[in-house]
Amino acid sequence: MRGSAPGERRGGRKRGTPNKATAEARALFGAMLEDLAPQVEKRIRKTAEEDPGKAAEITLKLAEFFIPKMQRLTIDLTNIPIEKIAAELARREGEAIQ
Repeated sequence: MRGSAPGERRGGRKRGTPNKATAEARALFGAMLEDLAPQVEKRIRKTAEEDPGKAAEITLKLAEFFIPKMQRLTIDLTNIPIEKIAAELARREGEAIQ
């Protein structure tokens, strides 16, 4: 039996298929938080009275479970002619106006 060639995939999940255990854990955690939401909200409001910064920190940490973090994107524009960039910006501006 030979090994896989570079880039060749054999078996396993197809790309983009979510891991069942992870999906189940997220669903369970989400259901648990949903049931606890009124208590969590009370606790955050109480914390906000004493320390608004801590309340904001807790809220943001909870949000990470429901709102995906944005990833930083770097685009190298040095290889794109300035005319193309200007044309694209003008096109997008025209779409925004309509």
